[in-house]
Amino acid sequence: MPNPLRDLRVSKQDSDQELMARFYRNDDDSALETFVRRHQEWALRKARQYSSSEAEDIVQISILRLMDSQPVNGKVSSPLGWWNTIIGAVAVDLLRKSAAHRRKESRCSEIGDLGETSTSAEDSTIRNQLIGLVRHEIGKLDHRFRETLLKRYFDDLSYSQISNILRISPGTVASRLARSIAHIRDSLVQQGVLDLAYTSNAFGDKTTMTIEDTKLIENNKSFVEKWREIWTISDGRGLGRFKTQLNDDGSVEVNWRLDIPMTNAPYRPENAESAESRLWFENILTLRDTRSFKWTRYRSREGATGEAYTKMLERGMLYDGDQTIEFLNDDQLAVQSNGEQVAIVDVPSRDPVVPDVLLLLLVCEFSPDRETSWPINLLVFERLSNGKKWDIAHTRGVYSGRKGLPTGLSHAFEIEMRPYTGRDMSIWVTDDGHLIGLGDERESFVVGGDEVSTRSILKRQTPLS
Repeated sequence: MPNPLRDLRVSKQDSDQELMARFYRNDDDSALETFVRRHQEWALRKARQYSSSEAEDIVQISILRLMDSQPVNGKVSSPLGWWNTIIGAVAVDLLRKSAAHRRKESRCSEIGDLGETSTSAEDSTIRNQLIGLVRHEIGKLDHRFRETLLKRYFDDLSYSQISNILRISPGTVASRLARSIAHIRDSLVQQGVLDLAYTSNAFGDKTTMTIEDTKLIENNKSFVEKWREIWTISDGRGLGRFKTQLNDDGSVEVNWRLDIPMTNAPYRPENAESAESRLWFENILTLRDTRSFKWTRYRSREGATGEAYTKMLERGMLYDGDQTIEFLNDDQLAVQSNGEQVAIVDVPSRDPVVPDVLLLLLVCEFSPDRETSWPINLLVFERLSNGKKWDIAHTRGVYSGRKGLPTGLSHAFEIEMRPYTGRDMSIWVTDDGHLIGLGDERESFVVGGDEVSTRSILKRQTPLS
């Protein structure tokens, strides 16, 4: 392992990109030593976000994985972004193993205390209780969603009938139903009543597919199974949830939720959404065809609570928005805020328009080949004091090599964003196309596993400093 205290033989004026190129192309250990020493404190700060007690171990292991990486042509366009995702993945891996070990010990200690369990209630009683809880949650919905839900599932009206009665589009009917069901399902799961696991036949509805292309529907179903639910950790404290579900019309709803605490005040670290001061984001995308990644509607919601809201305003950034983006035609997107059109965004080319939540899915489907490169019209925004200003960033994604140990199980792709944000994004996936993590030198997101594992890892994180 490089010794950061040893005299360095490389000029301190060399850029990070030049240092990494010398190491990967020429096996120049002194170049890596310079890079590591230059950013050692930065790496320790990143590792401490996950665990202060194990930060040094995390950094040392990440250096080993950095040494064993294999970038295409020995070139890394964003060395700190490359290293940051490795640090996050190493930290989560170590903490996941530690949490699993503690759970195993806990289960073993409880074996002797287990007594006889009582028999469960009759199925009919359970069903009646569940129906009562569902009706209670329906009563708590906003009247627009409650009315749509009742007409569909209790009056047995079709989408077109509901559309005519309420004077809304069939797409809005579908969206309201999907959101209502998701809200009720999540509420019941959080109460510990049951885990409906994103079934598409909630409330006993006989799913009616309007798409005649059965192959497309089968592909959409497979897509939902692959991406049904993953949980992520951002910078050691933020909690993210990514899930998909199949809509009644055969389309797929993709939902990404992220809560980031922004406070030193006491809160349960395993429950980031409990922090009084936090930023939160939710992106909801309707995918019509998962083969071509054609989408029809993208909703971007966000907010800030407590001191976080004040701090962001002081920086001239408003975190308080609920906007929807839909295609007007192939060349234009319409931006709506609170149901009213507020802007038109021109699409500069025929390349696919990719919102942020879709970018992860798109990358995971690409072939890990050194020749892989594709153009992207990335949907981006500039954050202003009065909201978001949307635009299209014409960029591209490239395969950038293998990252970390074991080299046979991970691939890195990079999205060229330096002209727009000053930083390129690195996305890390497995051989079979599953997400490991993503990020740049400022922030990283790493898959933590299922909900229990991810919250267990967060529980070990230290307070913000």
